[in-house]
Amino acid sequence: LDVPIKDKDAPPDKVGMKYLWLASADKPQGVSSGSPVHFVGDPHARVIYVTEGALKADIAHALTGRTFAATGGVGCDLFVFLKRNGTEEIVEAQDMDKYSNQGVSVGASKVYLLAKKHGMACRRLTWNPNYKGIDDWLLALQQREKRMKECENVNFKERYLSGECTLDDL
Repeated sequence: LDVPIKDKDAPPDKVGMKYLWLASADKPQGVSSGSPVHFVGDPHARVIYVTEGALKADIAHALTGRTFAATGGVGCDLFVFLKRNGTEEIVEAQDMDKYSNQGVSVGASKVYLLAKKHGMACRRLTWNPNYKGIDDWLLALQQREKRMKECENVNFKERYLSGECTLDDL
């Protein structure tokens, strides 16, 4: 959503809901959205990164070429599929608010529990918390690397004035 939905009683600093799942569970004979999974990359990869949101997974895959699964809620079916296809290791790459948002923290913990339950190793990926998602962080790294390559042909004074280096680099 361009304008995230917020509860009327939510604190002013709380970000609203940006993504909605279509469901009719509250209607007669309605259905829930379940736990939809988005997958991008090699279905037989030895290592799979698990993050939140399809767009985030697509961007991270495009930037790294690695395999990502994105969940709307961590479900067991994903891990059954991954184990059957030869996955040996899960890298939990949920947003960095896993350290401050109880819901995200619970989801990240569930990734560990399900990986272990299905006989796969699991490790947590962390990065600079100034970047909420793995997609933001990877893009920042790529842009920094590009700037560094461009700066190789720039003299020290220009690099210093643009903030690309410090006097310690002299």
